[in-house]
Amino acid sequence: MPTGRPASFPAAAPGYPHGMADKEEFRAGDHVSWASHSGRAYGVVEERLTERTHVRGHAVNASPEAPQYRIRNDDSGRDVAHRPEVLRHEPK
Repeated sequence: MPTGRPASFPAAAPGYPHGMADKEEFRAGDHVSWASHSGRAYGVVEERLTERTHVRGHAVNASPEAPQYRIRNDDSGRDVAHRPEVLRHEPK
């Protein structure tokens, strides 16, 4: 008898042994890119954030379990913060 709830999802999606891609680690100086409203944006990792802070007036809810990265945008020179799963390593 249907309960109106969706069926449970499998623990791991095909192609991903743990259900999601592993979080990638980045280091200061790494050149990265991310999707932005105007296409791909590029920058250099400045630091790994592991506690709640603000970047350009925006709250960044980073923690040791869920770090984020402060990145200096190549075009604007402004700092932004992003989670590792939205970043991609780029050649220098």
